[in-house]
Amino acid sequence: MDIFQYADERVTFLTMLFLLVPAALYIMGVMEGRKGLYTFLAGFFVHVTSIIHRGIEIGRLPLTEKHDNIS
Repeated sequence: MDIFQYADERVTFLTMLFLLVPAALYIMGVMEGRKGLYTFLAGFFVHVTSIIHRGIEIGRLPLTEKHDNIS
């Protein structure tokens, strides 16, 4: 059994996860107080991580495709 057999599916899953989690955290960050601020900052951190992950995946700055601009 090849270790990298499901590598494409894992990358696709991570990409989808990196798009959905920041959106959920941004929505939860609308709450008032410190909890909302921390949730918003967590969403920002995951969003930046997703941009870095996508850039490494495609090998260039991820700002040229429609998929990247949605993020």
